[in-house]
Amino acid sequence: MSGGDAPSGRDLAARGVQRTLLRVLGARFSPVEVRAVDDLAPCYRRVTFHGPELLARRPMTPALWLRLWFEDGDRRAQRAFTFVDPDPGSGTFDVWFALHDADGPAVRWARTARPGDVLGATVLTRPLVLPTPPPAAALLAGDETAVPAIASILAALPPSVAVRVLLQGPPGLPLRSAGHVRVEHVPDLAGAVATLALEHPDTYAWVAAESDVVRDVKRLLREQHGLPPARVGGQGYWRAGQAMGSSR
Repeated sequence: MSGGDAPSGRDLAARGVQRTLLRVLGARFSPVEVRAVDDLAPCYRRVTFHGPELLARRPMTPALWLRLWFEDGDRRAQRAFTFVDPDPGSGTFDVWFALHDADGPAVRWARTARPGDVLGATVLTRPLVLPTPPPAAALLAGDETAVPAIASILAALPPSVAVRVLLQGPPGLPLRSAGHVRVEHVPDLAGAVATLALEHPDTYAWVAAESDVVRDVKRLLREQHGLPPARVGGQGYWRAGQAMGSSR
């Protein structure tokens, strides 16, 4: 960890319980060090980490996420983030921090992060498997929390796939239309999906946002647009009224 006082006995005990549970589930802690910090947009800060041990443990698949652990008073708090541009050869990867108005431990850390800072990290997630062969078209939908995952999926899709991206969130999100990718900013994901016309019957859809929104959007894609369940993926990244992540 970066900075802070020496941990108390209670804190060490809590961390011991966390580490035991994560090891049972197959996760191991690794240190990751900040190499660079820059701003992608007014609401997004990119932090480049060096963590070769972390990257060597599993194949880097689209939308793969990790847990980072932060100082939170006399506790440690974990938050989940998506790997962006992982490079096992150099041992580096990026994390895009959404600088929310909420004053959580991850946002506080990101606002002052600098090269040389060190965090603890774990990876415990199932990989996203994209269709094979690639679909004719893809629909990616999400709010500001989904932007890094959408960026990683875009990097994995070949240029032959016509991609439509629906984004709900503040202005300046760091995704732009380019080539085979069309980005549309919408005020309401479920409303936009309810009224859109799918241009290709062979469409793969993926959505990430607030959990209830994801449930509604996936239902619309299956029931209204007729996509088979195997062609509709996604994940609820947060719940309304609840803090993301947890503390010990």
